[in-house]
Amino acid sequence: MNLPYGTSHLEFPDKWDGKARLVEPGPFPGRIDSTAEVIRALENPVGCPRLADVARKGQKVALVVPDLTRRAGVSVYLPPLLDELARSGVRDDDVTIIVALGIHRPLDEDELGQLAGKDIRGRYNVVNHEADKHGSNLHMGNTVRGLPVELNRTVAEADRVVLTGSVTYHYFAGYGGGRKSLLPGVASRKSCEAHHRMVVDYRRGKLQGELGPGILEGNPVHGAMLEACLMAPPIFILNTVTEPGGSIIGAAAGELIQAHLDACRRHDIFYRKEIKEPSRLVIASAGGHPRDVNFVQAHKGLYSAHRTVAADGVVILAARCPEGTGNPDFIRWFERCRTEAQWLDELERRYQINGQTAFSTWLRVKAVPTVLISELPPDLVKIMGMIPAGDPVEALQRAGEILGGLPVPIVLPDAGDTFTVVGSAEGEER
Repeated sequence: MNLPYGTSHLEFPDKWDGKARLVEPGPFPGRIDSTAEVIRALENPVGCPRLADVARKGQKVALVVPDLTRRAGVSVYLPPLLDELARSGVRDDDVTIIVALGIHRPLDEDELGQLAGKDIRGRYNVVNHEADKHGSNLHMGNTVRGLPVELNRTVAEADRVVLTGSVTYHYFAGYGGGRKSLLPGVASRKSCEAHHRMVVDYRRGKLQGELGPGILEGNPVHGAMLEACLMAPPIFILNTVTEPGGSIIGAAAGELIQAHLDACRRHDIFYRKEIKEPSRLVIASAGGHPRDVNFVQAHKGLYSAHRTVAADGVVILAARCPEGTGNPDFIRWFERCRTEAQWLDELERRYQINGQTAFSTWLRVKAVPTVLISELPPDLVKIMGMIPAGDPVEALQRAGEILGGLPVPIVLPDAGDTFTVVGSAEGEER
């Protein structure tokens, strides 16, 4: 069994005579012209007129794109999207392409060229969002729950905003894409943290609704993001669906809510998988680069694997993490907190988004033993509550010691973007 690991793969020995249950995205369409798919979406927007028919010469346009931790096909969809704006009369000088970093690290010059494509990088103003820089974000108002909405100044002062990116599952926002490109994508750190800390209120029973991957209806985090979008200039979106290699296989464009829902439905066709029952052994890959560039990103794969494992089981996660945990503060949370009450108290006192991800990790690895194959130092993995392993053979040995053998596993080659629904009467493992 070959599982993605960084930019390469790990080979797991088959100890089950081919009986391991592979749950993977797909089946995907054959050869597809990704550019043609993007053009189809732009020419047939959902819920509103074409962008070329509503944008105007002289308007300032803020075009928001995801960073390199997302596989969205940015360099593929930017040329037809920019052609659409040019068709409306919008000048190149009036378009600013902003990388929706949230609180992620900024991209360097080479990375900006890699993301947008060198021709576009040389022709348009491509900039990093700055969540912390004084004066770079404007206060737009507060949501009904009092969350401050502070947005990138260029976005806030634009005549029109174009939000782009891929749809993926998100462990509390339901899905990425759409409104999430605005908040937290181009919001201040204060707004990002106020928004994310809603999960703490939810955990303590202070928030009504339901949080989880694949859930939008009744999701208060999703609702807050939509409120923020109402405070921004007029929004048009372009969202893509990509196969695990990163090629665009679907796209939806148009009005914020309707086009995003369209993209989510397209995504579900390939990535929502029903299984009859959980397994006592789940072997998962976070999905390889960029999904395992650091542990904060790899956490999405961890979350999915734990949705799939039985309560008395073991998870093996392969996540290379060449950039470490993703934040120097990440490990400090595990060193400070030992109980759920301590975690929640500490998060309420000094909330950090990375602290919330650490808490989510702690909840899962405390409940089910987790063996991690990565480039992280073994001592650091142990602090995080996981069992370090240097390779697949050692990982299987550790799992077998805990389980008293190796039951037939469920294997998730792309756990970071696979949504398993356990307990469906009609479920099938593929």
